Amino acid sequence: GGAGAAGEKDWKGRYYFEKMSMLPVGHEAKHQHLRQSYMEGLAWCLAYYYRGCISWSWFFPYHYGPMISDLVGLDDIFRKMSFEPGEPFLPFEQLMGCLPPGSKDLVPRPYQNLMLSTASPIHDFYPVEFEVDMNGKRNPWEGVNLLPFIDAKRLKAAIAEFCPSRSLTTDEKNRNSFGNVLLYTHDPSNVSDVPSANREIGLKDINMCNSRCAIWKERDRSGVTFKPEVVAGTKIPFPGFPSMNVLPMNGKRLEKVGLNCFGTESKYENTILQLAALPPNLPPITTLAQSLVGKSIFVNWPMMHEGKVVALSNAECEVRAGGDVKTWSQDKAIRWREENDAIIHGYKCGTGVPGSGGVDIGGVTLRFTVVPLQGMKRNPDGSTTKVFGSEEAYVPLQMALFASPAPDPRFEEEGPSTLEKRFPTGKSVVLLGGKYKGCTGIVAGVNTGETETVNVKVTVIPPEPPFGLAIVRSTSEQFMSIMDAAHILHLPVSVLHKVAGSFSCDPNRYDLGLNLKHKGEYCVLGYTRIRFPEGARRADGQAAWAKGDSLRVVGSGAAVEEQSGQKVRHDWEFSAKAVKLLASYRAKFPTLFEGGCYSPPAK
Repeated sequence: GGAGAAGEKDWKGRYYFEKMSMLPVGHEAKHQHLRQSYMEGLAWCLAYYYRGCISWSWFFPYHYGPMISDLVGLDDIFRKMSFEPGEPFLPFEQLMGCLPPGSKDLVPRPYQNLMLSTASPIHDFYPVEFEVDMNGKRNPWEGVNLLPFIDAKRLKAAIAEFCPSRSLTTDEKNRNSFGNVLLYTHDPSNVSDVPSANREIGLKDINMCNSRCAIWKERDRSGVTFKPEVVAGTKIPFPGFPSMNVLPMNGKRLEKVGLNCFGTESKYENTILQLAALPPNLPPITTLAQSLVGKSIFVNWPMMHEGKVVALSNAECEVRAGGDVKTWSQDKAIRWREENDAIIHGYKCGTGVPGSGGVDIGGVTLRFTVVPLQGMKRNPDGSTTKVFGSEEAYVPLQMALFASPAPDPRFEEEGPSTLEKRFPTGKSVVLLGGKYKGCTGIVAGVNTGETETVNVKVTVIPPEPPFGLAIVRSTSEQFMSIMDAAHILHLPVSVLHKVAGSFSCDPNRYDLGLNLKHKGEYCVLGYTRIRFPEGARRADGQAAWAKGDSLRVVGSGAAVEEQSGQKVRHDWEFSAKAVKLLASYRAKFPTLFEGGCYSPPAK
């Protein structure tokens, strides 16, 4: 970590020294061990999901990771990588390795003494006070807890000496033993009943469970290792999965752009991919429209979903089906350029939703207007056709492909088919209408008379109890307006908004709000709720799932328009429980409420 160019701050050197007391010179072995451990951690996590636990004893022995620019020489790191299978902790050992002293009641009394007694040989594992590194963090739970690492050998030795098995009750001994892994499998022949897991919330007995349970024995993992590489024969790109390399990239750079893909702008530098430039001389837009309007292209990089082109446009005009050319007025031309600026910004800086941001697409000289594919429709004759959406979206030319990089057989149209071919005897089906809508069944045969029908043996399952409704009803409360709540609490409405929501105070920008409401749309069941004006919530009368396309285009003009759309006005209401909680909070921290008038705006 040298100082770098003149005037640049030595971020790398400061990071390693301040966080881990490492110098760039004289600590090479420590740096190498940090990198080795970090890559082992990545491999361990991958192996956990693809192979299972390859080591019960491995842990990452640092509070911080290396700079990504220092992860070099990986071939040598992988060659040195090895894992010892080890043995898992017993349940109480595991709890002692992760619980703080404040949670001591979750373990038997002899174990509690190891946490609390100053004479305990492992008392240093459970500090009452410890540092929380809030560098670059905002919320308390984001901080790095600088706790000592657990020495497994010392932990086991202390438990063996001071918490022998004879000191536990029979129930505690059962809790502290390994159980079996149970494998549940669908079995239509099993018609036995399973008793309710929780009748208090409305769950009934399961009649005719149609399943069987067996003990699943894990395979011996001795000598099992894991090499983090793509398995030979893997097809890339693969249908239905994203692939970043389907569009040509010219490079990458670090740039502070305020990337926003989760609703909040990043304060740090972001990795920005640079898309390859378009060819300088494109055919006239009218020529391109003749061959592209009405045809399919592939958008939503890196997923590359299919969309149908309904128009092409540039700074001068728009061309739709049939060669219909609409020349822009001066205002429309300005609007077209403004939309492009918003689209470019969305691809580079994000639009507040995952999947957006991080790509510099350059300038936009030509863009498609597309409707994305929503799915497939089965016609009466057995053929399938593509169903495209109704919401048009804008896609720059450079963000589209004219052919699928990995054709998906699920979205290929098929010609007519006979009932016998579509519904062979014994095939499992789901009924889409009639008395048994939503039920599964087995095809018993096909009638091919004047009216073709399919005979199905239906499996009738009792409807699932509405336990969610039971939970909601069990927490039903009387609510009052925020004005009435503020009057009862003798608080200004503005202060009540802040304390019931989220607001931060220095030092360290801790959130001191109760978070009973959040961002004008989230509430806490039984404490707060949102009251919309009559008819404002769904003015068109449609259900939420029936409105609009289910698949949309990321970074499109439609998304940009949504961001600038007006929000529906609503009012907050509070229950008696919420008012009581707020009164208790005020009684305990009166200074907070007195200074609440001067705090930043609540969320």
